[in-house]
Amino acid sequence: MRSDLLDAKAAVEWAMAQLPSLQERIIKWRQGKPCSITIDTNSEPGKKLYRVAEIKPPDAAVNVEAGLIIHSLRSSLDLLVCALAARNRFPDSKSTYFPIWKSEADFLDPKSEVLKKIKRLSQVDQDIIKNLTPHPGGNQLLCALHDLDLTRKHRRLLGTFLFPGDVAFTASFSAALTIHEVRRLEKNAVVLSTPADIPNGDVSVAPHVAFDEIAGINGHDFSGTLSNFARLANQIIVLFN
Repeated sequence: MRSDLLDAKAAVEWAMAQLPSLQERIIKWRQGKPCSITIDTNSEPGKKLYRVAEIKPPDAAVNVEAGLIIHSLRSSLDLLVCALAARNRFPDSKSTYFPIWKSEADFLDPKSEVLKKIKRLSQVDQDIIKNLTPHPGGNQLLCALHDLDLTRKHRRLLGTFLFPGDVAFTASFSAALTIHEVRRLEKNAVVLSTPADIPNGDVSVAPHVAFDEIAGINGHDFSGTLSNFARLANQIIVLFN
């Protein structure tokens, strides 16, 4: 790795070094049975609905750590283009950033304001960055990383989601139940239902923590997504090695 890229590389490596502790927080949260279930016999005639009675959110530190990891990964790309500006004899540029265009039309506009962010790079390096198609509809993962870095400053990044495989239940009524695709897990959400004459069973859920309301990765597991961001950042850095 060329010496002028080591700061960018270190930002990615630091981010990934934080992931195990974040994963451990989530594992402990899931093991603590954060979701309780109640049986509703009144809402739908002839049915029993197993609803979420209460859900305990993950520790607030989970969102903080995830935000710091995302910011470090996004910053690695800004560090990269600043190094490229220095290669092009602009070592003190304060207006150089890794560009993300707002739309494909803006990306195709030769007069786009976004181009100013990389104007101090060589034309070759500018072309390499443009070939990454960093705009919505182009490199969606790159846009998601950028959007998450902006979002973390204003609201939580992560939500709780539930998939059919995350629901455990008493085997005695398994043939008569219907498991509901909940996705976003909230109070009163129906996890599964049975005919009203089926004896009550025990139901437990082990929800996932996933990114929330970000195009392209909504509901995606946070750990795998962060790893994908890191691989992408590394791949981009290596292009300029």
